[in-house]
Amino acid sequence: MNITVTDMYRVCNKYDFFTHGSNYQYNKLFDVVREDSADLTKIATIIWICSEQSYEEVYNTLVKEFC
Repeated sequence: MNITVTDMYRVCNKYDFFTHGSNYQYNKLFDVVREDSADLTKIATIIWICSEQSYEEVYNTLVKEFC
């Protein structure tokens, strides 16, 4: 699976993910996406920390969108 930064940005905006993160944290998320886009668990954890949604909601959405 090859998730691009553009794809991740689109999903975060579509589902209102990462609304509590700073620009610095958002850029760190994109660094992880560039380096290890296959690790949805890691990406979901980062998004969950900076979002209002539950971990399960974030993870399941990523699976739905990218798998």
